[in-house]
Amino acid sequence: MKQFKILFTIFISSMFMSSAYAATIDNIQAVDNQTVKIAASSDVTFSDTKVYGDVKILRDIDVLNANSDSQNSKKIVLTLSSDLVTNSSYSLIWVLWAEWSIEFKIGNKIAWEYINENFYNETKIIEKVVILDPRTIEVYYNYDITELLFEFKLLSELTVESLSSTWNNILDVNLSNTLDKSSSYILMIWSLENIDWEQLNLTESLYDFSTNSTLVEKNPTAQENIVETPIVKNLEASVDSNIEEVSLNAAATPETWAETWFVMLLTFLFSSFYFIKNKSKKV
Repeated sequence: MKQFKILFTIFISSMFMSSAYAATIDNIQAVDNQTVKIAASSDVTFSDTKVYGDVKILRDIDVLNANSDSQNSKKIVLTLSSDLVTNSSYSLIWVLWAEWSIEFKIGNKIAWEYINENFYNETKIIEKVVILDPRTIEVYYNYDITELLFEFKLLSELTVESLSSTWNNILDVNLSNTLDKSSSYILMIWSLENIDWEQLNLTESLYDFSTNSTLVEKNPTAQENIVETPIVKNLEASVDSNIEEVSLNAAATPETWAETWFVMLLTFLFSSFYFIKNKSKKV
């Protein structure tokens, strides 16, 4: 757990550091099934040629049940709220009790087994995951699970094709994959630059949003004919009139300390997981 201790120290220290350019994310709207429109604070201006940043969109799949196996003390069985799909990557993040996280990919068949070959010299790891069916995952650890209650986050990462803007504070996240109707997603912003190549110091790095049942498919021809200026001026009004389509739950800090700590912990877990993941790719 040495890496976690180092990362945790860096994370806590960064909370008290200030930056020359602070900003906020004021609105998030899925305008179609392949475009997420983000409104930053009004003093931010993005480039109209190329926007630099590391932005991720992840599908938040609810874990309905997480139960230990009565015959195998090293196994936990997860029941999901929606189907896993083939040829997709997933991140299983531990939140409570069952330690360690893992990233795995399902091939061209749902029934799949992924062996973890990246142990990071840790004493507690997930050895493998076995996909039994679209909504059932078996998670195997290298140590006995003694707790009875667990909490996990299961995320599916969508491919961000590009980031674009028209010389204003509105950022379009263009996806190669498609968003689903009536589904929950997480916007993760690790880095983002304005038109002057300055890093934005955002008040949050994780934002929840959701799509509604009337999410439309992307129409390339219609997108090309959109006049940008009215969209920018009326984005806030558009979001207000389509409030069911947007659920921005993480933009404000929770009022209670317990909820605030949970958001801090979740942010730390995401940061740690992707830090170690990127580090392993470089080795």
